[in-house]
Amino acid sequence: MEILRYSEEKGREKLASFINAADVGSDIDANVRDIIENVRFGGDKAVLDYTRRFDRVSLTPEEIKVDEVEFIEALACVTKEFKDAFKEAKENIARFYADQRRGNYAGKPQGGKSLKACYYPIEKVGIYIPGGTAPLVSTLLMTVVPAQVAGVKHIVIVTPPNIERKVNPFILSAAYFLGAKHIYKAGGAQAIAALAFGTASIPRVDKIVGPGNIYVASAKRQVFGHVGIDMVAGPSEIAVLADAAADPAFIASDILSQAEHDENARCLLVTNSYELAQKVKKEIIVQVRWLSRREIAEDALMKNTFIVIVENMDQGAEVVNRFAPEHLEVFVEREKAALEKIRNAGTVLVGDYSPVALADFTAGPSHVLPTGGSARAFSGLSLDDFMKKVNFVKYSKSALKNSMPNLLKFAEIEGLDAHGRSVRIRFEKGKK
Repeated sequence: MEILRYSEEKGREKLASFINAADVGSDIDANVRDIIENVRFGGDKAVLDYTRRFDRVSLTPEEIKVDEVEFIEALACVTKEFKDAFKEAKENIARFYADQRRGNYAGKPQGGKSLKACYYPIEKVGIYIPGGTAPLVSTLLMTVVPAQVAGVKHIVIVTPPNIERKVNPFILSAAYFLGAKHIYKAGGAQAIAALAFGTASIPRVDKIVGPGNIYVASAKRQVFGHVGIDMVAGPSEIAVLADAAADPAFIASDILSQAEHDENARCLLVTNSYELAQKVKKEIIVQVRWLSRREIAEDALMKNTFIVIVENMDQGAEVVNRFAPEHLEVFVEREKAALEKIRNAGTVLVGDYSPVALADFTAGPSHVLPTGGSARAFSGLSLDDFMKKVNFVKYSKSALKNSMPNLLKFAEIEGLDAHGRSVRIRFEKGKK
């Protein structure tokens, strides 16, 4: 965990290298391309082969889909405390996304022209739930609930099996409570390929959403076009923008909350106070000792964590916007002025009592957020990700006739004779 000074050329170079390091390497893309092609043409057999190879789990084709017995076994693990946590999260998420519902648009008819746009839910959506070292029950809520609010009829969930050839019981219980029972034991790039092209067991979907590791991110990018995707979401990220008045213990704990996700998690503190930077560094060293996932967090801190000293908050906002983090926390006294300059971030958490854990678990907005700098162009998962818009156009005869000269000019310029003919034929002698 190195401290850099943005005013120094060496510091800016290291920061640029850190920001650009999120790019997926060509070797990963090539490996993922092979996986996709093998699953596309090999179906279940290829999925099972990769599950055996990467997850070290041997399944039969009949075991790919979670059955009713597994749901019943999972429900036996449910406690009242889990039900309470599930209920709060579900209610907050559903309320947040219900407020995003769009109404159909209809322009005012003018001169025989009628234009409108209607929103419809996507019919089949595939949702990827990461497995790995942490069962992300919250991710199931953060993806399935918005899809259901949008009106998606068919939800297909894929998630890696554990060493006992099962899916985490809390993930299964949450899915059961939501009525989402089409769950398949497949993870990684092979699961994305199965959703994109379909197998004998796993149905093909129209769109794939959900976060994952760099292999999942690469696979989503490569199947885009065959199916829709929400975004390319890779390992977790956090940036903290803080001034001298910020609490170093709060900042340290929030950085660690993302570092413990994954050794590839990326963490950045941006501050105009060298004294705060030193205090945060010391707090991290103390607090990391007590984590159950200490080794993972320490790897992330060693490889992918920097503290950047800036001259002022304007420069700090510049650094944050360049990084375009998944999560941004803001601890500054001149809060409004700082927030006005932030343009690139997935979710912004403001003040001492808005830890990133809120965004991860219960606040409401989905924690499926753009990473790797993609927040410069992408937003977090929204209701729009589960909707499509269809435009409708209706012209009267007189309206088309009025537009005909301009239509014919475009057809002439672009050399598209049939386009022009399709307009003229409606007004030729004998046509009504």
